[in-house]
Amino acid sequence: MVPPRSMVTNIRTAQGVSISHSADITAPQFSFSTENSVQHIKFPTGMAPEEKAEHLMAASFANLISTDTLAMRAAGTYEREAMGFLPRKIDITAAPEQMQETAIKGSQAYIRLEAGNSYTAFLADRFGPMTAEHRAWAQHVMTVDSAPEAAWSPRVTPATDVLLNSGVPITSRARDAAALKPTIRRER
Repeated sequence: MVPPRSMVTNIRTAQGVSISHSADITAPQFSFSTENSVQHIKFPTGMAPEEKAEHLMAASFANLISTDTLAMRAAGTYEREAMGFLPRKIDITAAPEQMQETAIKGSQAYIRLEAGNSYTAFLADRFGPMTAEHRAWAQHVMTVDSAPEAAWSPRVTPATDVLLNSGVPITSRARDAAALKPTIRRER
């Protein structure tokens, strides 16, 4: 699941996306830029790490509307009944705020294994259906920072770069090995 890991890397390295906490809200709030990318996520104070992970994943998948034409279509086009004498449906292009809301709600449904909307269907087509196992693994990767597989680990990007540059297949074990700090012992 590349979008969640990329979003966390951007948050961890202060590259565009920021997060904050507030005692004044009861549900997360997502702010988008004028280019439809997630700019800021505000969490209620005291929210469980697993819940934060779900909302971060949802924001990362919703963020695709800023760069992916198919994602924009999935979030920005919907059908409605046309006015007039004959019954027919027409496609409507949504306003940016509607696209953002559709993308967030669709992403949340995807992560929660719910039916959702057109954006949920887009995510299932793009990344495959979300399963309970995938969801559990994603939550683990988003909440535990001790392993190199963890999204919050500062070792994940350098370890992945080492594997890519050396042509070694990227697996959990290979990333673990690549993330080890080299230790040089001096013989006496």
